[in-house]
Formats: sequence, C-alpha cells, structure tokens
Amino acid sequence: MPLLPAQRLMAAHVALVVVATVGYMTVPATRTPLWAVIGLAGAAALVTGMRLQRPAHRWPWWVPAAGHFPIDVLKIDKLAGVRRGVRAQDGVRRLSGGPRLGDPGAGRRGRFHDGRPDELDGMLAAAPAGAPRLVCLDGVDSMTGNVADLPAPAAVCRAHGATLYVDDTHGFGVIGERGPGEPCRYGARGNGVVRYRGESYDDSVPVGGFSKAHSSLLAFVALPTPLKNRLKTTAGPYRYSGPPPTASPATALAGLDVNDRRGDAPRADPYRRTERVLDHLDGLGADTLNRDRLPIVEVPLADPGDLEEVAAFLWREGICVTPAAYPLVPRDRAGFRIQITALNSDEDIDRLNAVLTRLAARFPLRSRSRSDQSVKR
Repeated sequence: MPLLPAQRLMAAHVALVVVATVGYMTVPATRTPLWAVIGLAGAAALVTGMRLQRPAHRWPWWVPAAGHFPIDVLKIDKLAGVRRGVRAQDGVRRLSGGPRLGDPGAGRRGRFHDGRPDELDGMLAAAPAGAPRLVCLDGVDSMTGNVADLPAPAAVCRAHGATLYVDDTHGFGVIGERGPGEPCRYGARGNGVVRYRGESYDDSVPVGGFSKAHSSLLAFVALPTPLKNRLKTTAGPYRYSGPPPTASPATALAGLDVNDRRGDAPRADPYRRTERVLDHLDGLGADTLNRDRLPIVEVPLADPGDLEEVAAFLWREGICVTPAAYPLVPRDRAGFRIQITALNSDEDIDRLNAVLTRLAARFPLRSRSRSDQSVKR
C-alpha cells in the first residue's frame, strides 16, 4: 500500500531530525546551524502536512515534537553541570536524555530497571568520586501508565549525593497524596508523584506540566535556589525565550482553583472507567502493561505489522488512540495507547469496549501468556 503524503513527510522529517540531532550532540562546531535546521524542518513539516491533509487529518500530526529532543537534552545537561547520568527504565529500551556526547570528558550514561535500586546503587558507586551525578526517571510512564517506585531510587541517590530528576508530566494533576479520605487509589489533590509516594522534595528536581490534566500551555521545574540560578544563566531556552502568553498562566491558575474546589471528583471517574477498560481487555485475554490502573492503557499487538491497519480501523470506528510503533517502543510492544479522560462518559466506555471486542476478533492482540513467556526469558 503506498504511503500517504503525510506519512512520507513524517518519515522524511523523522530521518532528518535524527541525523541532525546526532550531529548536534557529537560535533560541537555544527550545533548552531543544526539547531536552525531542526527548527525549520519542524515548521516546514507542520505547514506542509496541514496543507496536504486538509480538510481532515487521517493521522495525528505529532512529528514536530521530535524537534524538542535537543531542548530536553540541553536542559538536563545544563542542570547542575551534570556529565554522568543514568536513566530509569521499566524493563524495556528507552531513549535517554543526558550529557552531550561531544563534550570533552563527557562521562558514562546508563539505565537501570524500575524496582531494581541495587542496579542504580552499583552504577553510582562506580562513578568517580566527586563527579556530579544526575538520575532521571519518569514519575508515571507515558506508555504503561505505571508509577515509579520513587522512595527506593531517592534513598540511593541521597546515599551517593546524586540529584534525582523526576519527570512528572503524566502524574501531576492526576495522582496525589494518599490518605483515608481519598476517593480512589489515585490519591487526593493531584499534587504529583512525590506526594503520591510519600517522598520528600529534598535533593530532587520534579518537572511537570499543565498541558495534560489542566489543559494549559505551561510547565514547571522545582529545584533548590543554587540549581535554579545555574539553570537561569546556562540554559539557552530560558535565556532566549520570551514570557508565556498571558492566557497560559491564567488558565493554569484557573485550573488550580478548580482542582482545589472539586478536583477529586473528576479524578475518581477516570479511575472507575479505566478499571472497566482494563477488566474488559483482561476478559479478552489481552496483555496490558498497566498495573497501577492509571488512565493510560497500552495494548500491544500480536503482530507489529498490523499496526497501520489497526490504527485505521480504530479511526474509522471513531476511537482516537496513540499508535506505538517501533522504535518508539520495543518491537514486541508495538500497539496503541488508549487515554481515558474526565470528559469520557460511561457510554463512551461501552462503545470503546465494543470496538475493542471487534478489533480483537480481526487483529490478534498480544496475549498474557506470551507476555509471561517473554518476561521469563
């Protein structure tokens, strides 16, 4: 089947950004022109793709987000002058932000598995004495919906004098502090993974955003004053970008006000509806990696080659999902991600479950038994 124009453009843009990013990270002299190339390529891809796909997009246009990768690398690299970083992973391969590979003396980067603090302890112990170290992990995994076991790596980081960088993009506004009055197992107040896990903010750098739970174009990084001052003076995106539009902090403040007044009730509904979807998938014999019941449900396919047809099938059925293709996820986890929101009704969940039943009859989903075998291997 020939590729759609937007898909051709998507493939070309991703290839260009990957090549430019590798050059940016490995050849310091090329950073300025390559930064411009990446930015212009993203803008050109967005505009051209919109023109090609009017009046309706058959595919979500997520390619320009790839251009944000160098910004994330720059921010993590500048934070406290880190040159040796390790990144948590949930048992699968994952792209790691960290030191720029072209820097003289840039040290090692590594990965450790969630739930294996002994791995992290060994990696930090092997780092040269006195070298700054940064440990990065997701508070809530963006594909599996699982919550990091934060206290264990936090304790290891404190023992070795390392800074813990927690990306709470998918937890902030959804999960929060636990207590007797919580309406569901997401906790209360939506104040993020650190409170959800009962951890302290000492020696950690929580990062999050308002675009998920609060629908506002705003993000934050919370850090000690010395690190904040360093970031202000060394991070290019901070020094050269303008202030956010007035509407962004205004809608964020309004969202926080709504959260204070009645935020726990809207969080209980997605929890209950997520339970329904997970129970239905369990009844179909399908494997999901979601063990913490957050409203992010990854559904791997038995045959990764079915992904394009599966995405088209769901779109025709009126179900909007996020395709998860290799190499964004490991090949044996290729599938799609379902996101359940406070606006979804019980009728929406009835419809989704019915579509999933028809989908499973046409395209085999990865079974739990196959998942168990891969874990044993």
